[in-house]
Amino acid sequence: MTVRAVDTAGNHADLITRVHVVAVTLSGTLTPKAGTAMRSGPTTATLSDIPAGTSKVEMTDGLNGAVLATLTAAPWAFTWNAATTAAPPCFRLSETAGDSTTYCSNYVVSDEAPVINSVSVWHEFGGDQFGGRQAWSSRLDQGNGWIGTDGTITSNATDKVGIDHTELWVDGVLRSSITGRWASFPWHDATRGKTSANLEVRVTNRVGLTTIKAFRLNIDNAGPVLRLTPRNGTLLRGNQVVVTRTATDQHRIVLPESAGFSSQTQPSPLSYCDVLTRRADGGILLTFSVHDELGNPSTVNSWVTVDTTKATVAFAKAPKNKAKVKGTVKITASASDRYGVARVQLLVNGKVVATDTTAAYKFSINTKKYGKKLKVRLRAYDRAGNVTTTSARTWYSH
Repeated sequence: MTVRAVDTAGNHADLITRVHVVAVTLSGTLTPKAGTAMRSGPTTATLSDIPAGTSKVEMTDGLNGAVLATLTAAPWAFTWNAATTAAPPCFRLSETAGDSTTYCSNYVVSDEAPVINSVSVWHEFGGDQFGGRQAWSSRLDQGNGWIGTDGTITSNATDKVGIDHTELWVDGVLRSSITGRWASFPWHDATRGKTSANLEVRVTNRVGLTTIKAFRLNIDNAGPVLRLTPRNGTLLRGNQVVVTRTATDQHRIVLPESAGFSSQTQPSPLSYCDVLTRRADGGILLTFSVHDELGNPSTVNSWVTVDTTKATVAFAKAPKNKAKVKGTVKITASASDRYGVARVQLLVNGKVVATDTTAAYKFSINTKKYGKKLKVRLRAYDRAGNVTTTSARTWYSH
């Protein structure tokens, strides 16, 4: 090998030396592979794909520890007494010229099962009229947690050698299995009338040890019971509608932002009113939508009609004003309304003497019962309760 140095003027000097070239690279494949987790006890570690120029392989106690065993020929198989307190073995490969390479196993030894710290459920729902997405969580593994129709069950577990997989069992049936440390299981159960389930979370670590946490899961998959008044189909009079909304549930009620409460989550039962102003006759769709805090939704609609216009009513067949009458007099009334006439009444001298609810509205009175002078009116009620009365006709009995 020649090393040459050159100055700025172009002068140079050479240094020549002889070196020994190693024709092989000290390498190999370790089985079990580096980083493997294992239980305590005798373990065979084998090196394969070792170059032919390798003169010996030494197993050491850690990187700088004592030599535990030496092999000078294949098979390159070492027995290591794995223990939780022992340093992971390293393997030093040497060739005849004295060069060496060291590989460390980084084995992890554990005889401890995983620790399940907690099992919880996460509910997320809402949006739109509820503002942003709503979220609520509940601890399940203490036996008093609740879950709704939909949710996400999460398991928090720790282990020295790492989690291999987590299983969710429901009523003795494997529901799902997830590999890795973070376990998150989607949940959906809308079975009507179902109030509980038996859950097991089984966590297995990288050395095959399993911890099981079993508990009762309380289920509420029914939305709140809602009542909305005025009820569907109601006819209302006046230009203001008083709307009463009532919600009942075994859990708290989550309201839309438009409800105007300082907090969208309110205790159950909940009842509140608001007033709608209507300037013209016609229909109004009333809607009441809420969730309970487990995310179960409920909606009720009510279609009501505002009617501020009075019915029309008139004498269709009857003696004229100031007519002379005697005996029994028959009267027919005509009445109409956009949303329907409820009833028509006949008034004599200010008192209701007859009522008819069917068109055409017919009445019959004995004039002898009311004296010499009769003041007769018709009064009509529409289905919303609006009232209209005709002017009086005066009759004289003889």
